[in-house]
Amino acid sequence: MENASLYRTLLIVIYIILIGGNVQGKKERIEKSLQIIHDVAVKSLGSLCVTEEYKALSVPISTSRFESARQKADLAATLLQDLGVAHHNGEY
Repeated sequence: MENASLYRTLLIVIYIILIGGNVQGKKERIEKSLQIIHDVAVKSLGSLCVTEEYKALSVPISTSRFESARQKADLAATLLQDLGVAHHNGEY
């Protein structure tokens, strides 16, 4: 139940990076995302939980093996379901 409460106060949005970038930029985005995940896990976001409804996470994923836009959409949906942030009818 505690996780459900956390999901209510913090909506995590996953961006799937479809375009390339320099390695250093990707590393910095990954490090920032990992820091956000750590802050959520240890509940050290403080007042940010009240002032910000969600935090965005960058997740670089090679999508070259997914040919169509439909396959990429299915990948994103599967990731959200696996992470437990995709709920039907707003139920947690």
